[in-house]
Amino acid sequence: MNNMSFRRAFVLVLAATWGGCKSSPAPDVRRSQRAGVPPRTTLDASPSPIARVDAGSPIERLRAFRSRVQLERSAYEATSQNRGSYESAIRKIRNQFEWTGTMVRIPGIPMTTELARDLKTALTELGVVEVDVVATERQIQRPAIPETVPEGEPWRFEDDDVRGVVDVRVTGKGVLGELSRKVLDLFHRFTRLLAVVSYSDAGGRLEATLTAFYFRPVRAPTMVPRERDADKDLHAAGIDVASVSADPDVKALVLDVKADYAAMKKVFAAYRDALALTNEVQLSNAKLRFFKGLVMPPSKSGDKGTGSQRR
Repeated sequence: MNNMSFRRAFVLVLAATWGGCKSSPAPDVRRSQRAGVPPRTTLDASPSPIARVDAGSPIERLRAFRSRVQLERSAYEATSQNRGSYESAIRKIRNQFEWTGTMVRIPGIPMTTELARDLKTALTELGVVEVDVVATERQIQRPAIPETVPEGEPWRFEDDDVRGVVDVRVTGKGVLGELSRKVLDLFHRFTRLLAVVSYSDAGGRLEATLTAFYFRPVRAPTMVPRERDADKDLHAAGIDVASVSADPDVKALVLDVKADYAAMKKVFAAYRDALALTNEVQLSNAKLRFFKGLVMPPSKSGDKGTGSQRR
């Protein structure tokens, strides 16, 4: 599949995949931290029930606490029911990558030796002589990816977390006339997706700088659910139930709160599993963004994508 058909296929993939995955974007934790802004999520959109409730009478404070717990329970149960949706989103992206042959053109490891060997063979078969190809994995400094992330502090994958880059330098001789067009055509339709950074065949001497790509073999951090305990959370919120326990309204509210906690505990396993998949979805979306940036037309910012520069 050459670059043009690869791009056409990708447009269909992008429409199908993003059209069926309408999940809310995850917050950019690292950028938020650099900007001094705390990250927020759907689960973090309303105040935590363990935040102190200082205003009002004991019964008013307990009612405010119960309202917060109800919001959390709703989010908790909704998340626990979304496991299938998360799995479907991940599966859809993987299937679309397989359909377009993406993992062949952008493999999961650098494969520098194979890339240099195959490119040298292809150029030699075209008629280029004294071909030399050097492929080197580019070393990029990246923030470490944690193994686990506490709930409420979700991980946002940057493109550089999944983007692997291989720098390729090609030299050769005998590139005259029609052979020049054939060499450029080879670069653009090569099995590995290549970006032509610079190209010259002045005097028949080939000098080209290319960039190849791969998906870095990274793992999504596991999100660890917060421990939820009604008595502990009431205490953390500054609510002393014992001091007003004689009030029947207080008793009823406490029972309601504990019923909400029991309901969350009942679906804990499903919630934990769904929560674990949220970062897997983010990882798949990061790969999709990286993929999109490579094969979609250049942006107005001047990004040359997989185009070429001749000198």
